[in-house]
Amino acid sequence: MVTAADPGETRTGVWPAARPAAPAGRRSEAPSGLDRERITTATVRLLDADGAARFSMRRLAAGLGVTAMSLYRYVGTKQDLLELALDSVLGELELPPETVGARRGAATRGCRGG
Repeated sequence: MVTAADPGETRTGVWPAARPAAPAGRRSEAPSGLDRERITTATVRLLDADGAARFSMRRLAAGLGVTAMSLYRYVGTKQDLLELALDSVLGELELPPETVGARRGAATRGCRGG
């Protein structure tokens, strides 16, 4: 059952008042040594093992020994995490030297307007 708010309390919006500061003894470091690089590496490993169709934030979190919600402290969405994983994998690819030189030349010409 919904009850009326305290008549003596003035609210300026629908959102709750600001949260109180964290307790003094609270840890500020990442839980379980979690960071974006560790999450991305585990994501790539899970994708390699199970494929994209079976990938989930819950499965990833279980493998890291954390809750799924704790992952969102480091990545905004599942899609963002999948993009980080793709960037990580593509960053490991070795391009043939002629490809690198050709791209660098094209980029330089593009910057010069020619």
